[in-house]
Amino acid sequence: MKVALLHHLSLSYVGGGEKFLLEVASFLRGRGHDVEIRSLPVNKRKEGFKPPRGVRWVEKFFHNFDADIAYFLYAPLVRNLFKTDAPVIAGMHGPPLFPELQSHDTFSGNLVEIIRKNDFYSALEYWSTKAGVVKLDLKKFEAIHLINRAMRVEHPNTFYIPLFIDLDFYKPRSKKRKEFTVLFVGRPLRMKGFDIFTETATLVRKRNKKIKFLATGPGNEVVEGLGFVPEEKLPELYSSVHLVMYPSRIDTFGKVILEALACGTPVLTTPIKAHKALDLPLLYSSTPKGFAKKILNFYERDKESRIDYQAISRKCREAVKKYDASKILPKFENMLERVAKTN
Repeated sequence: MKVALLHHLSLSYVGGGEKFLLEVASFLRGRGHDVEIRSLPVNKRKEGFKPPRGVRWVEKFFHNFDADIAYFLYAPLVRNLFKTDAPVIAGMHGPPLFPELQSHDTFSGNLVEIIRKNDFYSALEYWSTKAGVVKLDLKKFEAIHLINRAMRVEHPNTFYIPLFIDLDFYKPRSKKRKEFTVLFVGRPLRMKGFDIFTETATLVRKRNKKIKFLATGPGNEVVEGLGFVPEEKLPELYSSVHLVMYPSRIDTFGKVILEALACGTPVLTTPIKAHKALDLPLLYSSTPKGFAKKILNFYERDKESRIDYQAISRKCREAVKKYDASKILPKFENMLERVAKTN
């Protein structure tokens, strides 16, 4: 089967969508399919992800191609930049497409305020959703792929297949650090709650200077920045800390949650619908004060040796088994094959 994976951003952007396409491409290529990735040169970076061996990558503004099936990481009104006679599946990964799954204040206010709190593209996707543009646009697609059980769209051919985690790669790889450590993984953006993480660190360290806060990317006066951490080093990093804090205001799934749990580390996150629908053993809070209280309580239990990290690790690993890539990716392949037969 000839499969085209389509993206409205550059493959070099190094985000969750790009990572998803590369993992899917690698799996499909390993299954013997002819796979190519086609992307637009938007948010292009000098260094970024590279396609797996044997997978073609074409990046330009207008595409005209043949395929048996195409899968498009959906963005409103971009479908026409990819010309093909193949059936196309719209993969619904963008949080602004499902504002009901997000923090209540994420998309409140006028357009200028929404852009300030998020970014231009997120505001545009949100406006397209609220104005009914997305509902009409999705009629152009032969099928819709939803990644979260809480998602709802109106379309006669809809598949629910969640995101996945490679449990052979993401697993406990090191002992916990001697110093109690809380980790943030992600871009330092308001959408991802980095401001909440920083404020939480400030509150906690006023009470207890022994608790350390780390973040991938840049740091500040209360958070130690690790810079860019390549994926091959993430399992060891997740495994070494005591808590992962993921205070994201906006999400459709939350791969960081799966990665941390798979490495045996508990996750403290926001109680938005996108996270609660995952049905995982998570710790929740919505405010810096709430996060700080839970971290300090966890620290006190750790100091008194009342936390069995081996038991926690087993519980975390067991919980994410339902998202194991070996179970999910064959379902994704089956979806492609079924939709391809409709042509």
